[in-house]
Amino acid sequence: MMKDNFLLNDNLNVYSFGVPPVSIDILLNVKGLTFDEAFSHAIEAVWDKIPAKVLDLPDLIIAKQAAGQHKDLDDVVNIGKS
Repeated sequence: MMKDNFLLNDNLNVYSFGVPPVSIDILLNVKGLTFDEAFSHAIEAVWDKIPAKVLDLPDLIIAKQAAGQHKDLDDVVNIGKS
């Protein structure tokens, strides 16, 4: 079952829906932040009448820096430029 594969798989920490650039990621953990930190700063957003919480910008930058991958570090440099 897909739910069990996602929730019970220690090798997975992100699940993506859709195809970039139109996709969302559900994170089981975020490098550089605890759940409580990220949740307490999360922004309430609504898409097509569906509420969701998303990382605020400072926490997104912390998480991308902690991930340390070239794409994430490039994102940090380019956030806000578009």
